[in-house]
Amino acid sequence: MTKQELNRDVKRLFNKVRKADILDDKIMSEIQKEFMRLYWADKEFENLTRDNILRMLVMNRKYNFKNHAFFTISINEDKL
Repeated sequence: MTKQELNRDVKRLFNKVRKADILDDKIMSEIQKEFMRLYWADKEFENLTRDNILRMLVMNRKYNFKNHAFFTISINEDKL
């Protein structure tokens, strides 16, 4: 996955979550799978833009897809 594809997909997922009126179990399962796919694609947040890092943090804070204590533990601080 390229840097552009990753950033595009994070933005799409964030917009999908915002526009969803009712998040039933099926939709939440799909969103969680996509979130984790994007998280594992760039676990160190090296290729995400600042806005997309914030989008990932907001989604994780709201829906707790990944434990907060471990969510950003592997960020490469030298690349920020």
